[in-house]
Amino acid sequence: MPDEAERAVREGSALKKFFEQKPLVFAFSLIFCMALTDSILLMGVFALLIFIWKWAAERHSFRLLPRPLTATLSVLLPIVVYLHYKTLLGSEESTTLLLGLSALKIMDYENERDHKFLILIGFIMVCLKPLYSLDLYWVVPTLLAFLSLWYSLLSPTIRFPLRFLLQLFLFSIPMGLVLFLGFPRIVVPWAMSQGHEQETMGFSDQLNPGAVAELASQDSMAFRVKFLNDVMLENSLYWRGSVLTLSEGLRWLPKRQQVAQNVIRPLVRMTSYDVILEPGSKGYIFMLDKPWRATSDSSPIAEFEGGIFKTAQNFSKSMNYHAYSQNIENLSDKIDETDLQIPPLTGKVQQWVQTIRSKYPKPQDRLEQLAKFFSSSNFVYTLKPGTYVHNDLENFLFNRRKGFCEHFAGGYATLARALGIPSRVVIGYQGGSYNPYGDFWRVSQHDAHAWVEIYQDKKWQRVDPTTWVAPLRLTLGADIFFSLSETQQVALAHSTKWRPSLEESETRKLWQLFTFWLDDINFRWNGFLVDFDRDSQAGIWTFIVEHLLPLTLGLILFVVVFWLGFNFYNLKRKKKSDLQILVENIFAWAGQHDLQREVSETPLQFLHRLAQKFPDQAQVLKDVQAVYERISYQELDLADAPKKLLKEWRNLNASF
Repeated sequence: MPDEAERAVREGSALKKFFEQKPLVFAFSLIFCMALTDSILLMGVFALLIFIWKWAAERHSFRLLPRPLTATLSVLLPIVVYLHYKTLLGSEESTTLLLGLSALKIMDYENERDHKFLILIGFIMVCLKPLYSLDLYWVVPTLLAFLSLWYSLLSPTIRFPLRFLLQLFLFSIPMGLVLFLGFPRIVVPWAMSQGHEQETMGFSDQLNPGAVAELASQDSMAFRVKFLNDVMLENSLYWRGSVLTLSEGLRWLPKRQQVAQNVIRPLVRMTSYDVILEPGSKGYIFMLDKPWRATSDSSPIAEFEGGIFKTAQNFSKSMNYHAYSQNIENLSDKIDETDLQIPPLTGKVQQWVQTIRSKYPKPQDRLEQLAKFFSSSNFVYTLKPGTYVHNDLENFLFNRRKGFCEHFAGGYATLARALGIPSRVVIGYQGGSYNPYGDFWRVSQHDAHAWVEIYQDKKWQRVDPTTWVAPLRLTLGADIFFSLSETQQVALAHSTKWRPSLEESETRKLWQLFTFWLDDINFRWNGFLVDFDRDSQAGIWTFIVEHLLPLTLGLILFVVVFWLGFNFYNLKRKKKSDLQILVENIFAWAGQHDLQREVSETPLQFLHRLAQKFPDQAQVLKDVQAVYERISYQELDLADAPKKLLKEWRNLNASF
């Protein structure tokens, strides 16, 4: 610690301790908690260990990391982040990097320069969260962290720092509203594009055995949907994402996507709906089965063959789009040789295919046998089926018989192709949770799903093998189904009539009502921010111009009432004496020099101790003691003496 004190003196500021700056500690506690949601676990553990280490060093004389070592770690951090993400651009990358750098800066914290630099890093990290996330949940912690950082930046000589900060915040609201309403609403590439294909939402455009099960084990938001003209049932909600045509057995891959050319569709009744999509979909736009068209003000949306819709680029913010789907059982699309391509089949799989092909020459009969095979083979629907390799069909279909939706979809489509029926796998989401307060559907990762489309009667038709293996998953919905124990899921999967008991429903009812209400507010907030574009701005300014006179009169009335109320409040407040202001300024100055008045110490005793400690200020401090004693104890009126001493005190310290 002596070396640190000497270094602080050389740098022209008193030694400071991080954990004595309570507003700053509070701010960075909130900032770290928010950053942990967007950074890798390893960096979070590193920041927490540094936090604890710094506390031990300041409270228990634990040895700090030397500055050369923290400087070296600061250089290595960007390299570590780049090796993990393969880029330094993006939400997670920047948050992870700043989390590590701020933790190292906390370790080095010891003077006023470090104090202000750390606050600067804090402001940057606070601004990152609303830059990439529009969720209302982050507003309160972001504001608290922001105000705490400002509080830490205020001079100790300010008499009422909290009141000053609130006044500053209130005075900034009009300017903030003017900027919000008047600043051009533009979409720039760097704001929507992500540095890499980070899986914030977790969606993948490939079907690997176990990938969908891993995704469905999470509960994070995927997207929200509000239907505009139809009431939809949960088991009819199949949200298409990627279409896969290259089969390796249980593993399926997309072919090279080609933009759909000259798409002509009949004019039929459409289902219209608005979607707020969370980032991480790799550009895929999720649409209700039988998609027709999608538009967005945020990014152009292109249609590809197979009923696939994608944005021109990945996006890092919530994205709003308007979509239409057809209300007819017709998904026309051409087929090619890839729709019948299969990997080499061996063993029991090959024998079963040869038997069915020889016995049943008609495609419809073969499909019936395929459905019978999946519905009567005692398959187990589970999130934890174990590990399968890419072409492990025989092991899955005839030995272990355990899988999740992607195993059954991949297996069914491969067998259908082997029987001469063009097939493909679709991955996306199925179902969702209806929010009665906001009249919208919340689709989470629990709802991740894979199904099959077969080409029959000159059109693609949906076939979902989960209907035979685990119909309860489709009947109850993913949230309720996966809330059951694994034993219950296996035992009840084939049932279509089982429902949770009334007792279970009642225990969940209050919590569901609260989450519905909270999610509705967040949905409206997201919708407002995402939809607030240049047209919305123009509409507001048009309204202001059309109602300029009443709005101006109302504003003048508000200002007058506010001014009168403010002055009335000041008149009623007890005003501090000039002597109190003088003494508080001196005590605040002492606090900056790590000197605090003891509990048992009188103001005169503390002033006397300060005069002995600081010779340059000794004469003024002695004069203050004399004035304080004469006013407080002899009850003399010394007129302007405290004011003159306060001015002399400030001039004296300004010269140092």
